[in-house]
Amino acid sequence: MRRLLAIVLLAVVACAGDDDTGDDGIVDRTRQVPEDVQAFLDRVIADPADLTLDLTYDVLNKNGGGEHVVVVTSPPFAVTVDGAPVDATDDVALSRYGIFTGFLAANPRAAIEATARREDAEDAVFTERNGMDCIAIPVQGAATSMWCLTDDGIFGYVDSPSVRYERRPG
Repeated sequence: MRRLLAIVLLAVVACAGDDDTGDDGIVDRTRQVPEDVQAFLDRVIADPADLTLDLTYDVLNKNGGGEHVVVVTSPPFAVTVDGAPVDATDDVALSRYGIFTGFLAANPRAAIEATARREDAEDAVFTERNGMDCIAIPVQGAATSMWCLTDDGIFGYVDSPSVRYERRPG
C-alpha cells in the first residue's frame, strides 16, 4: 500500500511540473496600439506644468483613502490636497490620496497604452462626458476604466478600479 501511495504521489508531482503551455500568467502587451487609440493619445500634453492652470479635482481613493479635494496651479506648478500643500514631485506623499505625479497626463496615458496593447483588448469605445472626449477599452468584455481628456490635453476625468478623479467645472 505504501508503495502504491508513493507511486501515485510521484506521478502527481511529475505531472504538476509538466507545463508545456508556456503560459506564465503574464498578459502579452506587445500588439500595436490601434490607430484610433493612438490618435487619442497624441492629444495628451507632454508636461502639464507648461500650461497656466487653476484646477480643482474631486478625488475618491477607492483603496480606502477617502475623498479629497486636489487643487493644481501653474506657474509655478503646485498641488494642494484638502488645503495642505503636497510636493508635486513626491509620489509617496501623493499616493496617500490615490494619485501620483503624472495624474494629469503621463499616468493615464500610460494606462491607456498598456490596456490597448493587451492581446485580449477589444476595440476602444469613445464617448463624451461634460465636454471632454473619453475612451474606455474593454478587456475580455469588461471596461474597468474610463479616461476623459480636456481640450488642453490633460485628463479631467479618470475612473479606474483604484481611483476616480474629476475636474470641477470652471
